[in-house]
Amino acid sequence: MKQLLTDIQNHLTHTAAVGPLFAYVDLDWGQVDFYEGMPPVKFPCALIDVQNVEYGNEGQLIQLGQAAVQIRIVDMILNRTSASAPAEQREKAARIFDLLRQTHRLLHGWTGTPTCYGKLTRKTLSRVRRRDGLYEYSMTFETVITDDSASPHRQAIPITGLEIKTP
Repeated sequence: MKQLLTDIQNHLTHTAAVGPLFAYVDLDWGQVDFYEGMPPVKFPCALIDVQNVEYGNEGQLIQLGQAAVQIRIVDMILNRTSASAPAEQREKAARIFDLLRQTHRLLHGWTGTPTCYGKLTRKTLSRVRRRDGLYEYSMTFETVITDDSASPHRQAIPITGLEIKTP
């Protein structure tokens, strides 16, 4: 899971064609949920977390897990959005929709480390209503994670200077 989250964070941070999509990309530890005053992020931000993994056995203590990865896209809208507002202000206020489209384009069908997990597939997109005025959407992707950490057939990597004999 660690590799999956790190790869997504790096991909969202470094692969946009016209510069960074987000001012802040991090693992979701509640930055926009549990704060007083201003949250400890820059806007717009993307927060990444694995919500759920359902595992099945593949034999030899290897498991495949169907993982749900949540990307929370949050923005603070400071511009007017009414029809009477200037077009430039309305466009700035609606940038979250461009972020949703571009995030989907970057992640749907993408895999960073294919030996650890499969391609990401977008499953859901939902608006999150908030009391603090932040504008948030939650996008969920699914992927399959391979976990062979309990398998006795894993090959140990020899440490320099030590002789390790395997049967």
